[in-house]
Amino acid sequence: MAVNEQGYGDKQPLLVYRMIANRYRPPAVMLILFGILGQIPRFVPDLPLAGIFNAELVSTIGFVGIALGFALLAASLLEKGRGWVQCQPDYLMINAPTGRVAVAYQRINTLKPVSVMDVFPPKSQKGRNRSIIKPLVGKKALEIVLSEFPLPDKQMRKRLHHFMFSTRDIGFVLIVPQPRELGLEVNAAIDRMRHLENERTSGYVSPMDRSFTR
Repeated sequence: MAVNEQGYGDKQPLLVYRMIANRYRPPAVMLILFGILGQIPRFVPDLPLAGIFNAELVSTIGFVGIALGFALLAASLLEKGRGWVQCQPDYLMINAPTGRVAVAYQRINTLKPVSVMDVFPPKSQKGRNRSIIKPLVGKKALEIVLSEFPLPDKQMRKRLHHFMFSTRDIGFVLIVPQPRELGLEVNAAIDRMRHLENERTSGYVSPMDRSFTR
């Protein structure tokens, strides 16, 4: 993984949103299957049980089930595709299905490699949260400690899932496929930002860095 000439790193999916998206699929498939089965009495009236039910009503309910099933599948794909994090020239962009948060590199104090199990012990989670985090407990994550959040706490909580926030400091826990590589990109972006700030202070910008300041 590397930052390109425009200062953009690779997008890494946020695995929390993948887990949430996966929960939609089984009920979606069941609705579609039941919807297809609901069409059988309409097209095969000689079945033994066909006369017991109103074929048209069963067919209509089946079509509704199929529509709901495909809607859930679409929601699953949307949830999965819109959860990502990326290093950008001036900030770290955290994108979620319910909103996005841009974190200026100047707010970042430290980066810590952490174990998901240590930060979010499954036994301390309840209900749906436990089913979301349980498949991720064996993974590593990147904890980003901030001087302060870029938005008020209530706005942050509305935009990002509970498992995006550190339980120990002011900051985020980013559960991604390659947390080490993301950490290297963030460190490189912070170093570049400090370098550019120093050059702005001195009134000189090197040709190599001009592409980042346009």
